[in-house]
Amino acid sequence: MITASCPRCASRIEIQVNPEVGQPLKCQNCQTVLVITWLYPVCLDYLDDSRPAQPDAGQQPEVGKPTV
Repeated sequence: MITASCPRCASRIEIQVNPEVGQPLKCQNCQTVLVITWLYPVCLDYLDDSRPAQPDAGQQPEVGKPTV
C-alpha cells in the first residue's frame, strides 16, 4: 500500500496501487481535495480551489489598526 501525508493536517492518506500524476483525492481527516503531483515518493498538493487562504506578503494589517 502506498501512503502520503496531507499537506494541511499531516494525516496519512492511503493511495490505490497505481497512482497517477494529476489524480485527485480527498483527505478523509480534513476533507481537503488534493492532487498527486509526483510519484515515487508520492507527493500531494492542494487542488487549485482548495488551497488554504493566506494573506499576501506585505499586505498584513498592522496590529491595532482597523481594516477597511
